[in-house]
Amino acid sequence: MAENVAWIHDHAAGSHPKLIVWAHDMHIANNPSYFPQNAPKGTENMGGFLRKWYHDNCLTIATSLYQGVYNIYSNGASPVKTTLPGTPGKDTYNYTLGRVSIPIYLLDLRKTPPGPVTDWANGPHRFLEYGLQGNNVSDPGSLQQWFDLLVFIRNTTPSHSLTS
Repeated sequence: MAENVAWIHDHAAGSHPKLIVWAHDMHIANNPSYFPQNAPKGTENMGGFLRKWYHDNCLTIATSLYQGVYNIYSNGASPVKTTLPGTPGKDTYNYTLGRVSIPIYLLDLRKTPPGPVTDWANGPHRFLEYGLQGNNVSDPGSLQQWFDLLVFIRNTTPSHSLTS
């Protein structure tokens, strides 16, 4: 995946091409340590490669939620079913982030103040992530090493089809 993104970037028109790559947080994380524990040894994610190649010219934006309802694909295809992830455990980043009474916010992990906030962002805590079929693919680690920015949604609602 990273080689494809790099090829598109390197062949884009203009002297300073910019790309947006939209993928699951696990794929775009800055640090290759953010990969499922059951992945083959030596496996790295796309974001780890892109960070190595583009350094600070790569900005990783994660998205996550505290609670609510969202849609997943069953077996990677239609129909879409709705799942309730439940309230996060106290040992997760999501629990602490969800205690903030702002419905949706952006957290710049590159600019946390020294002390307890940075210590917390460095973890390790579990960052809740769900895969294509709703499987829990969460791993413990450092939120600050994985991502540059985080869009956090306190309560999410499912998407609705635009067609009948």
